[in-house]
Amino acid sequence: MQRQAFNCRSLAVIVAATAIAFPAVADDDSGEQTTETTPYKMKSEDYRLYRSYKSALRDPRVQSMSEGRRLGAIANNFGVELQRLREVVSLGEEHGEGQLEMQEAAAKEALEEGRLAGRIRSIQFVERRGIVVAYVGWRVTEADAIVPEASLLAWTVAEAAPIAQLIATWACMGRRKVFTARIQTSSASNINPDRIDHFAETRYIRLFEQVRNRFDGEPPEDDVGCP
Repeated sequence: MQRQAFNCRSLAVIVAATAIAFPAVADDDSGEQTTETTPYKMKSEDYRLYRSYKSALRDPRVQSMSEGRRLGAIANNFGVELQRLREVVSLGEEHGEGQLEMQEAAAKEALEEGRLAGRIRSIQFVERRGIVVAYVGWRVTEADAIVPEASLLAWTVAEAAPIAQLIATWACMGRRKVFTARIQTSSASNINPDRIDHFAETRYIRLFEQVRNRFDGEPPEDDVGCP
């Protein structure tokens, strides 16, 4: 099968180590120990590849092949090793259902437990062709806190929801939007939460893209999301 045989875009896939969900032991009301399993969280590159695989299966050209040939043909079309695709498909079949909702909820819970508690205005995960974008807005009260809090927010979402490939942020002060920026999750993971107060303004802000800060003379283009 030639690589152009069906309409799926080739993916540049990062080979990443996969996490294993270990059972956690807790006491129930009777004092007996019970076992709880930590939900497995798919990473963005795995989720994107799995969703692309599922999309490829709907292609009539792939459906016309024998089942034994399909996986190899799709791997060849994507430009990934067959074993890599086989592993991702196995992960997706076992854990893929409900990943978006589960990780969005995990990110919201993590944000509400930290110093941004009570100030998260909106959080929504949106998927398009396997690429997940986390949209997060929060309230700020001081101009000097915007960049440190944006850094903390980005790191928190990246840690809690590795399914997101991109984190799009905005900050509101009253009814005015005072800050917008986006950051790749892979970049947000490089933020050290213990060093944010020292490096947010000098280092971590450079990890963000398309930054607009009203207090730096570049106001956001609109006030949407800040009612």
